[in-house]
Amino acid sequence: ITVPFEPGSTIKPITLAIALKANAERKRLGKPPLFSTEEKVPSASGHFPGRRKPIKDLSTHRYLNFEMALQKSSNIYMG
Repeated sequence: ITVPFEPGSTIKPITLAIALKANAERKRLGKPPLFSTEEKVPSASGHFPGRRKPIKDLSTHRYLNFEMALQKSSNIYMG
């Protein structure tokens, strides 16, 4: 699966699957989810807390939700 695609692009769906699993486990334990799949995250600047160097993204969308981030293979959303 990784031959025709860049390694970063193949790991993103796995990362999101783990995040969904973590949300489901937290729900089972009666705790709030880590994130909402519908929430739109700012993705235009490349900056987010805890990182000095910006992350580059080919996507020019200002905000992405879970589905769009996967579709656009957003590095910023994954970060």
